Amino acid sequence: MTVGSTASLTLIDSSVWIEALRPSGSRAARRLTYEAVDTGVAITNGLIRLELLAGARDQGMWDRLSDLLDAVVTVSTSAETWNLAARLGFALRRGGAAVPNTDLVIAASALEHEAALIHLDRHFEVIAGVSTLEQRLADS
Repeated sequence: MTVGSTASLTLIDSSVWIEALRPSGSRAARRLTYEAVDTGVAITNGLIRLELLAGARDQGMWDRLSDLLDAVVTVSTSAETWNLAARLGFALRRGGAAVPNTDLVIAASALEHEAALIHLDRHFEVIAGVSTLEQRLADS
């Protein structure tokens, strides 16, 4: 469980994975990522997996990322997930804000699976303003 979290699962956004895996990446991102993976509370989804693997520099990196992601539970994105993402986007636009659809799906996935979301993307803070999303910026 992430420090200060009431959720039993932690969805790690691709922004945190990327920072944690970068040789010069932030210690906070690395600590939060490996703590969640090591304690068995880390989850991912197909969209995050796509973002990470599509960005692999070479086959070796692809293999390492794939092996690491295979060690984490992948939760499904159901019709309910997509509808919730659309609902979040609708609420945000009515309030004058817009965030990328990918972030809406990731947030909806965290909400659907009652997971805390760790990220390095301020869009999730905006989404939390119109939902019960439990989120934490992985910079401390």
